[in-house]
Amino acid sequence: MNVLGQETSPPTSLAPALSKGEGETTIDVSKLSAGVYFVQVVGEKERWVGKFVKE
Repeated sequence: MNVLGQETSPPTSLAPALSKGEGETTIDVSKLSAGVYFVQVVGEKERWVGKFVKE
């Protein structure tokens, strides 16, 4: 979602791409407009939110 709280694309599950407790994935942001966005990663026991700027 962007800083206005608007969803920019449907939520995507990365579960098939990751093994429990490990893994790495790439998210294609090439179609997003320039701006500030947040990424949320939810695990079984924790949640992480990160911010990035697309120029």
